[in-house]
Amino acid sequence: MSPLTVLIVCVIYLLPTSYSETECKGGPITKRLREMLEKEVQRKFPTLTYNCEMEKRADEAANSTGKEQSEQTIMDYKQRGNLNMKKAIKSWDKEKIGDKTKFGCTLKGGEEYKIVCAFE
Repeated sequence: MSPLTVLIVCVIYLLPTSYSETECKGGPITKRLREMLEKEVQRKFPTLTYNCEMEKRADEAANSTGKEQSEQTIMDYKQRGNLNMKKAIKSWDKEKIGDKTKFGCTLKGGEEYKIVCAFE
């Protein structure tokens, strides 16, 4: 195999495991947390792409009483103590996602942790 072929194979192999470069300026969560949430959500829902507008909507939903929600699908998970992000996302129903193509998430702390993601 030529060096170029090896390089192309390596890039194709590593591409799905690399972190995204999604950077939401002024977003409610850090880049590292965004990368972790994106990786875990895409593990269960591989066709979705991260979107900064959806991150803002997730943050609005996390701060609302639930009455102001619009057409996007909101999924959340609450837990006291240590938060298990993988367990939270695994608990979400694939059928609710349907043909959605983008998502964004936020995390809230306090007496309990809360992961909220918006899908559209």
